[in-house]
Amino acid sequence: MGRDVTQLLLASIAVLLLFVTGCGKGRTTGPTTEEAFLEQFRAAYSSKDLDRIMASWCWDGNTEEDLAPVRDQVAADLELTVKEIRIEPLHGDEITQFTLKGVTYVTNLNPIARVVIEFDTGDPNATNSTSLLYGKDPDGVLKITTTRPK
Repeated sequence: MGRDVTQLLLASIAVLLLFVTGCGKGRTTGPTTEEAFLEQFRAAYSSKDLDRIMASWCWDGNTEEDLAPVRDQVAADLELTVKEIRIEPLHGDEITQFTLKGVTYVTNLNPIARVVIEFDTGDPNATNSTSLLYGKDPDGVLKITTTRPK
């Protein structure tokens, strides 16, 4: 494959990824109600399709390096049996801003609630749930939040 064709192919993939995972105005489609979001999230987890699950996140302000540990954790979670996926209201103590090594990070969407994934680990001493904040992107689509430098 020639260099120009390779560069064009890579650029096309980058643009496609931006539309699939981005959260900017006019770039996303997806669930706009909590019921639809929960249904889509449950279906994605049931399918055990990692890319489908990762498309539920808003990656604006993130790099591929930021995505990797989240992807690894979700892949590890897929080895577990999901007992329940539910929506819970915010608890009031959510961390939406923190500083690490002199860099302040903020959530890339304003959290409106959380989705809780409860696992059947078979071990009463093991962590058995994951709680993820989610919010609405500029198009009103519900997405899991991530953090980005402020």
